[in-house]
Amino acid sequence: MKNIILYGAGGHAKSCIEILTNLKKFKISYLVSINDERKQLFGSKIIDEKSLIFKKKQNILIAIARHDQINKRSNVFLKYKKLGYIFPKIISKSAYLSKNSTVLEGSTIMNNSLININTKIGKNCVINNFSLIEHDVSIGDHTIISTAVTINGNVSIGKKCFIGSGAIISNNITIGDNCKIGAGKIIMKNVSSGQIVK
Repeated sequence: MKNIILYGAGGHAKSCIEILTNLKKFKISYLVSINDERKQLFGSKIIDEKSLIFKKKQNILIAIARHDQINKRSNVFLKYKKLGYIFPKIISKSAYLSKNSTVLEGSTIMNNSLININTKIGKNCVINNFSLIEHDVSIGDHTIISTAVTINGNVSIGKKCFIGSGAIISNNITIGDNCKIGAGKIIMKNVSSGQIVK
């Protein structure tokens, strides 16, 4: 098994630990957190970022995924990528990924997600539990798709977006960069960059 570091120690980190444990491909070295008084999470040690010792070609997974952490997620990815860390893509055993679709480095495909044909998931994305992503969809870097989201065919979603739980994106929709779509929203027209749909 390869060693991997998790950056984050909150709720999403717990879900990541579960997936990594089931995959049996990675051993968690420790979790990195800032000002966390806990010493461990599910048996994995938690250290402060200041205590992180750099080693070339270490595997790292960003385990933060709240709507207000998109920029932090992006910044951490770019910082550690520049330092030479490796960002494996993590795909749950229970997820379905078409052989004709692409997931780029640092992205996590969570439990029971379905990604259909000719879809591209960018770098450092999260596709959360029970999300359905249909054919010919493009999702930009650092975007978080929450639980049970439905994205229909021919949809384009930009970089650094957050799509809330249970949202439904209709066919042939374009969502720009830095958008936030609220939980349960039904999107039937294009969303301009920077727009928030509550």
